[in-house]
Amino acid sequence: MSVNIVEDTHNFLAMLEKKINVDRNSYSNKVLISGMGGSGIGGRIMETLANCEDIGEIFSWNNYGIPAWMTSNDNVICISYSGNTAETLSAAKKAHEMGCQIEVITTGGELGDLADEHNWHKNYC
Repeated sequence: MSVNIVEDTHNFLAMLEKKINVDRNSYSNKVLISGMGGSGIGGRIMETLANCEDIGEIFSWNNYGIPAWMTSNDNVICISYSGNTAETLSAAKKAHEMGCQIEVITTGGELGDLADEHNWHKNYC
């Protein structure tokens, strides 16, 4: 498998821009991007861009669960290459409990299985 970080970043930005544009027409105004290590870089980049531009409330998260200020009207993007990262799985499960909209970027693992089980939108990396 070939990794092209420029193309992958462009694809991620396009996906997030589409998500934000769709969500501006709904009640949601926050996007939380959960990921650890390399899987969390996209979230940190997007949070920084969101702070510089008016593209919505985007937050990077690299911890267990999700922040208490998240609501069922918010969106969570869970990124884990392996699909088995404990913190990202915890965020996905908590977001599901709260009724958040969830998207997943993974190669499979438990996160991929959860996405299939709950019909979350899934992108393979």
